[in-house]
Amino acid sequence: MQNNVQLFARRNQLALAIGSVLSASTSLAQQVEPEQAAGPTEEVVVVGRLLSAAESLTNERLTLPVSADFLAAEVISRAGDPDIASALRRVPGITLVDGKFVYVRGLGERYSSVLINGAAVPSPDLTRSVVPLDLFPSSIVESIKIQKSPSPDATANFGGGMIDIRTTNVPEDVVMSFDIGFGFNSISDGDGLSSRAGGTPLPPTLRSAIDTYQGDVSVSNILTNLRQTNQFAPISQAQAIHQGLIDSLNQDVRIRQESLDPDLGAKLSLGNAWYFGSEERLTLGVLLNATYKEKWRNQDQLRQSVGNPSVNFVEVERTVYEEQTVGSLQLGLDYTSDHEFQLSSYTIRNDEEEANITRGFDQNNQFPDQKVGYETRLQDRELKITQLSGNHAFIESLDFISDRLERWGMQDLEIGWFYSESEATTDIPNQTTFQAGALLDPASGVPLSTQIL
Repeated sequence: MQNNVQLFARRNQLALAIGSVLSASTSLAQQVEPEQAAGPTEEVVVVGRLLSAAESLTNERLTLPVSADFLAAEVISRAGDPDIASALRRVPGITLVDGKFVYVRGLGERYSSVLINGAAVPSPDLTRSVVPLDLFPSSIVESIKIQKSPSPDATANFGGGMIDIRTTNVPEDVVMSFDIGFGFNSISDGDGLSSRAGGTPLPPTLRSAIDTYQGDVSVSNILTNLRQTNQFAPISQAQAIHQGLIDSLNQDVRIRQESLDPDLGAKLSLGNAWYFGSEERLTLGVLLNATYKEKWRNQDQLRQSVGNPSVNFVEVERTVYEEQTVGSLQLGLDYTSDHEFQLSSYTIRNDEEEANITRGFDQNNQFPDQKVGYETRLQDRELKITQLSGNHAFIESLDFISDRLERWGMQDLEIGWFYSESEATTDIPNQTTFQAGALLDPASGVPLSTQIL
């Protein structure tokens, strides 16, 4: 009983001590508060800084779970690369073939794919599945992602590598630039071959006939088509139609020696942004890019047989004229920072005209008899890309929607969508091939006469 009384007394003493301390603290706080209220209020300043493109790409590389490299627009502009193919030469593990085709890790075209803003695009080249990247000027690029290992978000045809070209966005202010340049090639600074037939497009009558006769414009097929409506149609009528199609072609198929012009290139970029509303909550941005390039190249060759190269060989005199035109239009509409909409349209056109003359010998044509071949070819390639994208965050911009979403527990709802459509076309409107035989002067080797076979 005595122990319980002593314990109770100690507890009372402890409670009294704690109460005294709390009372003293309260009175001290009451004395200090008026002095603090009279003093200056502390100010906290928060300074924010936008990440540069290089820093944002570095952060993206660190967070990616796969192996990838990046190229920013600043790096490409400092190097002065005119197109994407030239820029990718500086990336480890990238192989550039023919100055236009890019292979990742040295693998072939079936293992490499190209994306535009994350969407796959077809190749305008009939002979290859990989997209020639020399068609894309560096002026439309914001960054390039080179992925070297598979990931869940990669395309189904991912093999050895994937190149994602991310194009520029609409500007926030006035953008205006114009560049023009000239150049020359030491091998192609003199004369070269040219053909007027190579630069002539397919006549409209022949193009219409190809559609009518389903690609077969022979006399027999034309007669079959005529007798579907008139079973007694004479063959002379089909022959007349066939001859008319031949006469519509350009008859001047001669290959000429001409002086080659220097390389020419020009770039134009125009853009601006307009702000509407009392608080400038609505923003409209427009960006226009245009690029033009042309060049002449002599690509002479010597082909020799393995068995007897001194007797069986062909000398090829070839000149290629290439013209590239790229146009892009981007429209952006933003409502505050919560709703963004962008339309991007790209048209990439590449025209290539080739003229070559082959002279050589084989078992059936020995000196002074020479076999000769003349060939012209015009190829038009075009790639059209249209992309729509939007991002919507229902936070503050639309109160009547935000209130309802908050009641439903969806106040952090964000919606993003993307649509892409692309079409690649290749047209060969004109191609001619002629075989001939030449008689050479036994003393000088100069052709004395040439006859078309």
